[in-house]
Amino acid sequence: MFRILFAFFYGVLLGVLWECASMGVLLAATICEHFCGTFVMAVLFIGFAGLAFAVASQADLGRPLLSILAFRLTAQLAMTVGTGSILLTTMLHDTPP
Repeated sequence: MFRILFAFFYGVLLGVLWECASMGVLLAATICEHFCGTFVMAVLFIGFAGLAFAVASQADLGRPLLSILAFRLTAQLAMTVGTGSILLTTMLHDTPP
């Protein structure tokens, strides 16, 4: 019983830490873009992504890392389309004929 609870809380903790790391990356990218420009931010992001992939590949985790990236990108795309369609529907509904 306690092993199951421990595994559950461990998974929750990893999820929270993952989201904190994501927020840190977003804040760092925003600060970098503000002070250095979009091009420098893009180059740094691609460089760090390549480094993370190289390290993950050394541990045979490159493919899972890419599948996590694909999952997160498709989720982001779905949220963008959903938000855009709601916004468009609201704008069209509020616009007088």
